[in-house]
Amino acid sequence: MLLDSKMKKFIIILIYIMASPIVFAGSCNLDANAAITNSSGTCTSTPNVYTIYLYKTGLCNNIDPSSAVTVPDINSNCFTTFDSGATPLAISVVNNVSSPITGGTVTRPPNGTYTHGFVLVGNTIDIKANKTFASTMTDVTGDQGNICWTTAGTAGVGGHNNLGVHTKCGSSLGGDYGVTTSVIKDLSTNGTNLFHETYPEAPYDLTYAYLLNSSNVLATTPNSVVSLLGFALYNTPIVVTEESQAMVVKFRVTQGVTADFSYGILNLYTAAFKTLTAIE
Repeated sequence: MLLDSKMKKFIIILIYIMASPIVFAGSCNLDANAAITNSSGTCTSTPNVYTIYLYKTGLCNNIDPSSAVTVPDINSNCFTTFDSGATPLAISVVNNVSSPITGGTVTRPPNGTYTHGFVLVGNTIDIKANKTFASTMTDVTGDQGNICWTTAGTAGVGGHNNLGVHTKCGSSLGGDYGVTTSVIKDLSTNGTNLFHETYPEAPYDLTYAYLLNSSNVLATTPNSVVSLLGFALYNTPIVVTEESQAMVVKFRVTQGVTADFSYGILNLYTAAFKTLTAIE
């Protein structure tokens, strides 16, 4: 059957959500001046810049991403709606503005009902963040202040093993304020080599993540990780009809940066993003 004019115009819309009216577990607490009041453990907040590197996104049926051993095959059980090719597409938001989508191949999915969605991204995530705290913070060099920020450099596994090397604090924002790149090689928070994880977060879709090696199978060592494959189990299945004109994929990074106070110093590093998908 020939596609009508509406179906030919099917597009992919990628959007970042930098703010949310919902307060989630783990979110940093704020005082009346919007300063973070937490001073122990960890909490999450919104970064100023958040960049991921997208290879593919699409829709799926008949998959079970809950398995910690078998990675669902996106080639046989999913339909790829966006493919960047060999080079991932850098998509980022700066000051609440998403970058335009350029390059890649967009393909309209067949009409039908889909229970899951997927995204395949590279295993590096860039963040840039500066945060104000209600109490004085100390960085790894011993400098102190109520304002802390990320600096340019590459963090370790998940960012948390650098113990604040790329975080600075002072009385005002420093000239070394920059982008910290986190290399994701482990999904645990303590370096125990976790390559599959489940992320429940009501009211959003249940999500699952796999770390893959260069053969696109589940990684078994941190150094073999090259990409992250995420799946969302839709609370309400997505339906594509002949009237559908766009697939909207929202990357929610409201909790995209972690403030970690665990070692007596402040460490700012990458936290998880979440995808929300809709058909219009």
